Amino acid sequence: MRNPFCIKIVFVLALLMLFSFGFAQTESDKPTPKIFSTWNGFMEPDRCASAWAIKKFAEKDAVFKIYPVQTTAMDGVSFDVPLPGIYARQRNKTIMEAILSHHKVEDAAAWRVASIIRDIELNRWDSRATPEAAGVEAVINGLNKISRDEMDCLEKSMLIFDALYASFQKEEKPVSAEKSKR
Repeated sequence: MRNPFCIKIVFVLALLMLFSFGFAQTESDKPTPKIFSTWNGFMEPDRCASAWAIKKFAEKDAVFKIYPVQTTAMDGVSFDVPLPGIYARQRNKTIMEAILSHHKVEDAAAWRVASIIRDIELNRWDSRATPEAAGVEAVINGLNKISRDEMDCLEKSMLIFDALYASFQKEEKPVSAEKSKR
């Protein structure tokens, strides 16, 4: 004859295993996506590349919100706005570089994309140091013209940066933030 006490223990252990392995997760148990906020207006290459870097290296399930310019009370983590924060503009550094540095990314392809964005941002009136800068800037400018709104432009730019990143992934050695500032 089976012991009812043993059956109860086995049942409780089975339930504990289900919960610990996530099989019985409820909607409220699932982590909420992290929100990243910026201002509306022209979606320039650094802002688009920064959103891509956030999704790629910081928060895979990031959700972006766009607020009117000069809004100071925004949800989540702000980026590419002149407010204090972890993704704030720093002297002689793009927002994308700040994100990669903050997350200690040592991916050569990511830093190569960052060098293009740096070239676009900091060499606005000089000749370009990277051959891809003019093309990336033209594509992002075009996305601004054909997109329904800023969020649509931001979402479409993700594919552009995914493709650019994939084309650079054959590089073997990781690089640091200092090396990308050539």
